[in-house]
This record gives sequence, structure tokens and C-alpha cells, in this order.
Amino acid sequence: MNLRLPCVAILIVMGGQVQTNGGVIVGDSVAEFSLTQGENGWFYGYYQDQFTPSNFRLMTTFNASWPAWQVDYRDPPPLYWTYITPTIAHGNGHLVNFDRTPVEQWAVRRWVSDVEGQVTISGTIADRDAGSFDNGAIGRIFVGNAELLTVDIAASDFVGVDYSVLATVSIGTTIDFVVDPKDGNSRFDATRFTSVVSTATVPEPTSLAIFGIGALGMVGIGVRHKRMKA
Repeated sequence: MNLRLPCVAILIVMGGQVQTNGGVIVGDSVAEFSLTQGENGWFYGYYQDQFTPSNFRLMTTFNASWPAWQVDYRDPPPLYWTYITPTIAHGNGHLVNFDRTPVEQWAVRRWVSDVEGQVTISGTIADRDAGSFDNGAIGRIFVGNAELLTVDIAASDFVGVDYSVLATVSIGTTIDFVVDPKDGNSRFDATRFTSVVSTATVPEPTSLAIFGIGALGMVGIGVRHKRMKA
């Protein structure tokens, strides 16, 4: 697992462990997963051609038997691997298995803020599939148009990481939780990517050990290995 931290963050460690000071939960990707686009501020979609938040497209098919949002998973073609379940997201790539169309798509779970101020964004990213030619996947978080967190998950990394980041949002700010198939290879790319957004407070500076410097009003980022929860 390789973790790349953008320059907009500060890593905070307290008492030898990463701490998250959270308040009221305002968004929960698992508990609030819905068959209705936009319910509780959650939207299910993907990027294609240009892999930025401004190119977000909604998925149009909901498969209640999984349950999952899909781009186009069943016959007739074209078919894509791209889907989102309550806990899993899977993109599509130029390198695909079976009868999928070789077009790169990044699966995107979007939350639109209905609060203002600082929030904690936390959850888990880990591999959930393994097979021949699997090269892992990349989890990304965008706040507005700025990429806040990038986590490179290796193939068969079922432990993965817990992440916790702080960001400043306004009403209407979008937060995108993205699974990038990594180098266009979407073979066995099912990726656990959960997320909780809660109101946040910043610890007193005297209690912090700071290991990085950031700007742009973003404070706090911590990631640690953990045993993945079921």
C-alpha cells in the first residue's frame, strides 16, 4: 500500500496514535445507501474521458438484487464492470475480463454537503477481490475540485487502511469517493470504500505532534493500517 498525501493536509498524531475528533454524523455511505439518487445527499456515478469532479455522470441502473448501482452491467452490449454497492465500488478499464467494453471509468460515490464548516471524513479502503493479473486499485477523495487524499491499494491487500481527514465545506460542496482502476486495469478491482462525514473540532495545538504542513484551510489527515471489518 502506498499513500500519497497532497500538500493541503497536516498529519496529526496524539499519544502515538492517529486521533479523530468528530461530532454529529451528517453522512454515512453504508447506512444511507439508497436506490434513489440524491437521497440524504448521496449520488452514485462515474468519471469517464476526463477524470475530474466536473465530469461526474450519474449511473442510471439500480440492481435491487445486489443491491448496486451500475453503468451497464447486463446484455445487450456495451457492458462495463462499473458499479457501486453499500460498501464496494468497482471501475472499468482498458484491460478488462470477459465481455466488458475496454473504456476507462472511475466509480464515484458523491456526497453533497448540507452543512458549513469543518468536517471529518473517515472510513476504510481495502481490496475485496483477487485474481489473475490483478494490480490493485487507487482510492481518491475530492472535496470540490481539489484532491484531498490518494491511497494506492495493492492487489490482495484485504487489510487496507483506515483514513481520517479534515476538510472545510460549505452547503453544496461535493465530496467524491472514487475508485480508480489503476493504470486502466480493472481486472478483479472490487474495492471496499466506506465513508462517514461528521462535524469536526480541531484538537488543541499543545496536544499535537505535527508531521507535515499544509494550507488552503484544510487541517488534519491520518491513516493507519488496521484489520478490515466485515
